[in-house]
Amino acid sequence: MPLFIILLALRSALAQGTGILPPKAPEVAIVGLHIQSMGDEAALALSRSLADALDSSHRLNGVPPSELLPRLKGLQGRLWMDIHMRDGLDALQEARFKLFNLDIKGAEDRASQAVDQLQAALEHVPSSHDLVQALLLLGRLRLFLGDESSAYQMLTRALILDPSLDVDPTGNPTEFVVFFRSTREDLRARGSGTLKLTARDPQVQMYVDGRTSGKHTMILHDLPIGEHSVLAVDASGRRVSRRVMLRSGASVVVSIEPDDFSESMGKTDPRRESLLVRRLYRCLGRYLHSEYVLVGGMTGENTLGLQLYSLNMDAFSKPVFIEVGRRHSRMSGDRALELLDRVTYTGILREDMLGEPLPLDIYANHLMLDMLLNATTR
Repeated sequence: MPLFIILLALRSALAQGTGILPPKAPEVAIVGLHIQSMGDEAALALSRSLADALDSSHRLNGVPPSELLPRLKGLQGRLWMDIHMRDGLDALQEARFKLFNLDIKGAEDRASQAVDQLQAALEHVPSSHDLVQALLLLGRLRLFLGDESSAYQMLTRALILDPSLDVDPTGNPTEFVVFFRSTREDLRARGSGTLKLTARDPQVQMYVDGRTSGKHTMILHDLPIGEHSVLAVDASGRRVSRRVMLRSGASVVVSIEPDDFSESMGKTDPRRESLLVRRLYRCLGRYLHSEYVLVGGMTGENTLGLQLYSLNMDAFSKPVFIEVGRRHSRMSGDRALELLDRVTYTGILREDMLGEPLPLDIYANHLMLDMLLNATTR
């Protein structure tokens, strides 16, 4: 072979950064689909079919759930916390940084966002410690800004979540310490109530205010009056949340029925569902170390939506919509090939093909829930 032809071939290969080997196709992690009525076996079969179809294109490398599980070993709990709490924790950290730099108004804005995001996380994660810290910080900032009424509300909410809470007088302004302890005494003087939780399924785990946990039946006496958060988790990882208003001397009963877990699915605001999908797949991409994660689920009674999440761009492709009728469990994985025009031949998500995340119910993907919450080996 003439030398100049060999040199041209080598230059072309090196320009791709791959030596003389062909470039490796970007990896697409497949973690099941958000279809409430699809069983685990059908979801596994379809996931494998989708992975095989992407592999056959030689442009994307589909990875089925069985190959992804080892990457998540020991990380499932942390990943689930990150999905729901990371934005709130980042906002709280930034609020503290702004306070350190004497940007009081900026700190107050970020602390307020942290409170909202961590409060929403209580519907999914049984942890209120960081929410309490955000409430304390926001209360302190608003007291400094002269809004005593709002400061009182923030501190009261913190004390309802953690009645044993106190503040360190050596690390806080005297005015704030006095105000906090006065608020605590006022809340105690207003009385307490009793909360009784029952679940027909003895395997349901229940949490109150992100702290107390128990199964089947719980009776909690002497709780502070005000709004309390209840989270119930069944054996498959599905969640039901309730907000309960407790008044002085009252006894409130909350009953969790098996149907509550099904009825709670798909009833949230579509904008909020899209936000949860964004957080979910961003975390999955980070923990799985995959360039892409396949996103898919029912977006209507007979319509399946598929899209790609790109970890490198932190962006979603425009979805492909497929009419599947009632036979979605028999859908061919070849339909995933319709996503190829969202990606360039070098494996990069096309900027003219960017879209918003589909508003999917994150709890309808049972295969993914098993991977994240139950660590079921498949």
